[in-house]
Amino acid sequence: MLKKLLVLTVALLTLIPVDFADAAKKKKAKKPSGIAVTQADISSVEISYSLPNSKKKKKKMIACFGKLAGATSKKKNQLLFTSFSKQKANINAKIKKASSSSKKKKLGAQLALTKILEKAAKNKCSEPDYLSLAKYTGPWGETQVRRLLSVFANGGSESWVQGYLQMGMQATVNDLATLKSDPYIGQLEYELSCDQNPDDNTRKCYPDMAGSDENDYYLDGYISFLNLRSIYTKNPVHDVLAQFVLDERGPGDPRVLGGCNLRYFKEYINYVDRFASSGNYRQFVLDTISDQFIHSKWLSGDVNHPGSHSGTGVGNEDYARELLELITLGTVDKFGAPNYTDLDVFNLSLILSGLDETNNNGWCTVGYHPELASPGAHTVFAGTPYQITINSGGNFTYAGPDFATALLAVKKKQVAYELARRMWPRFINSMGTPAAIQKLADLIEENDLQLWPVMRRMMESKAFYAPQSAKTIIKTPFTLFVTYARQLGIPIEDYNSIRWWLDDIGMLIGRPPTVFGFSYHLKELAADAYQEFRFKSLFAYTMWQNFTEIEQEYGWTPYNGLIAPMPRTGDTGLDIVNMLIKRLNLDQSVTSAQRDQYAQFLNYYIGGCPNGQDPECFPNEGSMVKLYRDAPDPGDTDSSFYRTRLLAVMLGTLDAFGVM
Repeated sequence: MLKKLLVLTVALLTLIPVDFADAAKKKKAKKPSGIAVTQADISSVEISYSLPNSKKKKKKMIACFGKLAGATSKKKNQLLFTSFSKQKANINAKIKKASSSSKKKKLGAQLALTKILEKAAKNKCSEPDYLSLAKYTGPWGETQVRRLLSVFANGGSESWVQGYLQMGMQATVNDLATLKSDPYIGQLEYELSCDQNPDDNTRKCYPDMAGSDENDYYLDGYISFLNLRSIYTKNPVHDVLAQFVLDERGPGDPRVLGGCNLRYFKEYINYVDRFASSGNYRQFVLDTISDQFIHSKWLSGDVNHPGSHSGTGVGNEDYARELLELITLGTVDKFGAPNYTDLDVFNLSLILSGLDETNNNGWCTVGYHPELASPGAHTVFAGTPYQITINSGGNFTYAGPDFATALLAVKKKQVAYELARRMWPRFINSMGTPAAIQKLADLIEENDLQLWPVMRRMMESKAFYAPQSAKTIIKTPFTLFVTYARQLGIPIEDYNSIRWWLDDIGMLIGRPPTVFGFSYHLKELAADAYQEFRFKSLFAYTMWQNFTEIEQEYGWTPYNGLIAPMPRTGDTGLDIVNMLIKRLNLDQSVTSAQRDQYAQFLNYYIGGCPNGQDPECFPNEGSMVKLYRDAPDPGDTDSSFYRTRLLAVMLGTLDAFGVM
């Protein structure tokens, strides 16, 4: 016993000097003298100042970090900003420690100069409106209303615009953010997702089919519903928030499902909708980590165990990587440092192991099987302040929720920053700096990852309404389609063809091309030729519908819906042009000369070709037609609109229509 105590004592004495040495090093380590920033956060401004007893003016460029004035320096490749106020505090601290009068005198001169510079720089640095989350207090006109609806509500009809114009900004934001009863959307889902009736080859709902089998529904019809509801919903801001996660925060393609597990997709959409209603991103992460569709099937979580039929064995990294990259942290922080390593991904895959799908008489369920999990303790972010160790296997329950809870606790700041980094260019403008994005991240963190207060702040912010922000947010193909339909107010008659058309242009809600959803990084989707095709096909789809059927179902006609309610000045052609430009929110994009050219175009319409040998005739929609010159008649319920839709095709090819 004595021998063991001596050995232990020697071991402890051996460790003590090392501990003292480490403590001494930590004590001597200097804290950074400034705030870590990126170059994008810093602007510069010239100031003029005079030294004491001198009338000569000197000029100097100073650094601005928002409203703070100061200087930048580099330390170990990190850019630091130190305000003049902080510089004074640092110099005063050095003066107190100075051992000689000469050193104090030198530091005193530095302090005096810093005070002069600080005074000269007063009010020189200002935060641009397009980076400010402060409340907008400017005019509330059609420009502001239309942009708010375009970005946060996928556009709105003319009645929405005029109604919100009268309500004012605060009441408008309150109304848009309030969840409303929407029975039509529920009925639309019911009608479109009913399974096919084998007797008459129709897709109609029958009482004996409703609720009999949750796997027995028409998936393509349900996807058509997801796309259609964005056009007709009374809760467009909630729908936009749902699209945010469906597009880039863990999207998935339900074609990996079938038969016994088809209902997984509806369960996924249900919790996405719960997120859109509550704004609770923390709960969304917890739902996703246990989800039977995204985690288990789309990202292979149900084959992440030794008995995997795919032969991958333990360590399937599909979901582990996307959980870190897409759903929570992002690949790098705002300074470009990696947020995780490949080893972190591997160890996380072990924590998430043990799920498997079982089939019980045609009813499939993904559940946790401890004997299939990788046993023991697994560590993610090892050796960092964020280290997380989770036990799995054995008698433990599924470890996914425990890891998600720990991750959202220790890495909450980074999760908030990644959300802000994605939300700023999607909802405010394309000019967000890391510092501005950090302020949005701070707001997300303060609200514990609850996003509705954040949505409200963005909808009321100076940054959103700043003139520089207009036309800087790129519309995705889906946004392009929905905003056009909602702004113009044309009902969509052919439900199911929407699915094929959106799939063709590269973005279908419910069927993303990759795990990243829609991405402009894909060259074939961003190419000019593809963009042109996207615009033209959009208008071909919406403007060339069967308007007879639309009139029968909705009571909407081209003349009554567009021409009749427009303001009249006496120049019908120009009135039609101005009406379309205003509804499509193109007021700031189309010049007066362009408006006149478009109005001249309306002096032509397409008519029949009585003489098939006429060289001016050309084929169109299977018939020979000809252009006729004739100014539009404000009372014409047919040919005037025929010209109007051709004009809309021309307007739709404008680059400005692809941004908002």
